[in-house]
Amino acid sequence: MNNSPTANACCYAPISSVENADYEIGRQAAKLLLRLMAGDPAPKEPILIPPVRVISRKSTDRYATRDAALQKALHFIEANIEKNISVSDIAEAVSATTPIRTLQRRFRKAFGVSMIDALLRARVNRAKELLSTSALSIKEIAYVTGFPNPSHFGATFRKLEGITPGQFRKRTFYMSR
Repeated sequence: MNNSPTANACCYAPISSVENADYEIGRQAAKLLLRLMAGDPAPKEPILIPPVRVISRKSTDRYATRDAALQKALHFIEANIEKNISVSDIAEAVSATTPIRTLQRRFRKAFGVSMIDALLRARVNRAKELLSTSALSIKEIAYVTGFPNPSHFGATFRKLEGITPGQFRKRTFYMSR
């Protein structure tokens, strides 16, 4: 659906989509055209450009659960992504009576990841969105996504994505200039 807001408005469960690296695709196509026009042979293998990101919506919500406490935890994470929240903050927001270890066990059993891993993944996903669509500096994005400092942001991003935030931005940033 190419991330169409109109098509999603018609859906009961909004459909996830893949955001293509349109700017990079165009750049690579122009380079290839120049080479072909200069008489170079066509490449034997396809030129593959990885997508920017998956825009996750309800249709692919891997954190779907009937457990009200876990739903509340996920909503708390999303609502507070820009704050430097901790697992104890999440647990406190969910229930004053459920012990934190019990909540952590239920979370891991339901989703296959710890609450801190889910929190870090949510922060990095928000950072990826900002890196590819905003002119905020990497330092600003670190703070806006709840990381305590830019170096922690960079290390976490590299661990989860395999590249630095700067490399990700260079590959995906295509705002009008």
